[in-house]
Amino acid sequence: MRQQLSARPCGHEGGGSRMITKQQYRRLMNEYQATGNVTESAMKADVSRPTARKYLEAGQTPAELQVKRSWRTRPDPLAQIWPKAEAMLLEAPGLEAKVLFEHFWSHAPREAGQKHLRTFQRRVKQWPAATWAGQGGVFCAGLDAWPRLTVGLDQRQRAGDHD
Repeated sequence: MRQQLSARPCGHEGGGSRMITKQQYRRLMNEYQATGNVTESAMKADVSRPTARKYLEAGQTPAELQVKRSWRTRPDPLAQIWPKAEAMLLEAPGLEAKVLFEHFWSHAPREAGQKHLRTFQRRVKQWPAATWAGQGGVFCAGLDAWPRLTVGLDQRQRAGDHD
């Protein structure tokens, strides 16, 4: 039996458009500056000729050409418990994420799956900055990394004003 050879060059299996790496982009640009030949530059950078032409004509890096999405790629796994968690965090900001998550998980395991613990921890960590910024506060990362609302003068300056 003979082995069939692929008509596609190495690194081009599968369909669809895949973004090229930074290294491939740099190699493509360097080769094109040196030779001025799209086909040769594409081969040396291990990209297809149409892809090479796309990046050469655009004059932008792959990261610059990539469209930023503004939509969620999957449903929010914490949508049912997050409003309750936020209310509890407002009442007791010192709550640890894991303890709070375990509370929700023990009371309603269908609403909070154990596999979402890390997502919950990240959201709790980001929560103070997002909440305080929305309320006009300033986030100061100190030892405890908890936001402090900066209002007016500190205690020593106020004491000095009253003399």
